[in-house]
Amino acid sequence: MTNRSSVKCWLYVAAFLTAPLLASAQSTSTSENQFLAQPEIQQTEPETQSTESGIDKARTQLRMTTLVPMREGSLSGQGTSQAAPSAGYQPITGKERLHWFVMSSVGPQSLGVGVLKAGMGTAGNHPPEYGTHWDGFGKRYGIRLSGVVTSHAMEGTIGALWGEDPRYFRASGRPLGGRMKQIVVMTFAARRPDGHLAPAYARYIAKSGSNFLSNTWRVPSDSSVNDALIRTAMGFLGKMMGNAFQEFWPDVAHRLHRKR
Repeated sequence: MTNRSSVKCWLYVAAFLTAPLLASAQSTSTSENQFLAQPEIQQTEPETQSTESGIDKARTQLRMTTLVPMREGSLSGQGTSQAAPSAGYQPITGKERLHWFVMSSVGPQSLGVGVLKAGMGTAGNHPPEYGTHWDGFGKRYGIRLSGVVTSHAMEGTIGALWGEDPRYFRASGRPLGGRMKQIVVMTFAARRPDGHLAPAYARYIAKSGSNFLSNTWRVPSDSSVNDALIRTAMGFLGKMMGNAFQEFWPDVAHRLHRKR
């Protein structure tokens, strides 16, 4: 497969996978506008409809005070030890899912990692078809970026079918052991719409599927089944390292800012 046909194939795949994310974000925007317009309609209603008896008000307040703690407890799934990262959890919206896709694919962190990996591949001349020059660096950078975009598009689109949240949630304020556990757990798990943790099935499908799919546009020395399996394992390792960066970098940046 020529380079031109490989690029065209990947563009078709990327367009197919990102279309549902764009549609989801647009539908979320429409529903938000309808929700914001609702109070204006309610303001025109006569005030006589708000003549609720004292007993009904007491029942409403009692129902609210009992439902809120139950919801917070249900979010944790494992009692109070997990209550901190899940308390007040809100399901991911279409706009937030699209924002996650853009930032995780072409955000500063992703682009910086791409430069590092392309540089290491060029220095080690892997795969050898690309060579050890700037043209080879660009090809390695581009092939890595195409795999990342495809993987994240698949994870965001497939996960939307059952409400899997691909975002990472920090465990700031917890002991170091708890934060390290959060990094590992959130590599293989994700939150559902009710806030509980469950296996990140969309991530499993995306990381393995995108790496096998990318074999169609990779050079022969880097497109075997074994190569795809290694890239899949490295993808989960990279996810874990990315979680660690998101977990601890805000604290480091805050301390550096205070020293100034």
